[in-house]
Amino acid sequence: MTTVETMPQPQHGLLQNTDDAAALVEHASLHVRYSAGEMICQTGSYVAGIHVIQRGAVANRVATLRSGASRSCILGPGDLIGLEVLLQHGDRVSASQVRALTDVELQFLATGELHAALADDAAVAHAVMERLAAQYFRMQQLLDASTSDEDALLHLLLQLAAACGRTATAGRVVLPRPVDRAALCELSGLSPRRLRRVLDDVASLRIDNADVSFDREDVRRRWQSSSDRTSAARASLP
Repeated sequence: MTTVETMPQPQHGLLQNTDDAAALVEHASLHVRYSAGEMICQTGSYVAGIHVIQRGAVANRVATLRSGASRSCILGPGDLIGLEVLLQHGDRVSASQVRALTDVELQFLATGELHAALADDAAVAHAVMERLAAQYFRMQQLLDASTSDEDALLHLLLQLAAACGRTATAGRVVLPRPVDRAALCELSGLSPRRLRRVLDDVASLRIDNADVSFDREDVRRRWQSSSDRTSAARASLP
């Protein structure tokens, strides 16, 4: 297993409320650790329960609807893995591939333990539903075939900043070493050539050797501006 430096992790989502988090994970039967780069689950594998991310960042890789190219949604503390167990019908197999980006700690709840936690505490059930909705909308953005290469990369960088980035001098975000140029291609679904084109336009994004850093506010402004233009264009359609 590879040992890497662990970055400080922001507490958000489900784990923002410590009472709800404690009430949920007290039903957990297993504490699990993965090292950076390890596979957590494969597409098509059986899902026996749900994992709550307590520390670290993981890449949840899904295929886009039209092209078949893959993009990754970045999950961090408070996010859930194995949402398929909540389906009332179906085979409960994983619809995506989940891999650790950094060292990761998870709490595992078998299906019965999860149902017991949701039935015991309405606040926990509400927190889980909010988290499910947030993850669903993030996935829908990934599956939008009209998303430009630049938007796909900007959105990815903001997710990485929230899940595993650390702030260096002048407010620049530095990503952990496993996230290099090749990883950005894989996570964003862009080829090396398409990634180079985007890099030419996003001046604040720098890739020096294996180090990736960027100005968070510049990336956020660019992504928001592009999102506003896309929304306006769609609203003008007949």
